[in-house]
Amino acid sequence: MTAGPVAGPWPGITVELLIMIIGAWAVVRGALEVASALKLRQGDGARYVAAADRGLVVVFGLVMVLYPNLDLWTLVRLLAADALIVSTLMFVLARRFAKGLRP
Repeated sequence: MTAGPVAGPWPGITVELLIMIIGAWAVVRGALEVASALKLRQGDGARYVAAADRGLVVVFGLVMVLYPNLDLWTLVRLLAADALIVSTLMFVLARRFAKGLRP
């Protein structure tokens, strides 16, 4: 409730701060998920695919933290590219796990 009156007078700063918070969240979450992916006991390189997938999230978060004044169009393209790459790597990872789970 208090965010609205605070964001009203300073919308530019609010957007930059929100982008930085989302970027920091992505960096921390991505780093923790890279660490957990490397601890997987799955062979056949699946853990490296999972680590690469989460590594891209860390890069995405770093871009957002380092460049918080991105315009909206650049931010949308960055989010779309991240979603496309991450979903492709998740598909590869799912295929690898499916191969390992078959009898």
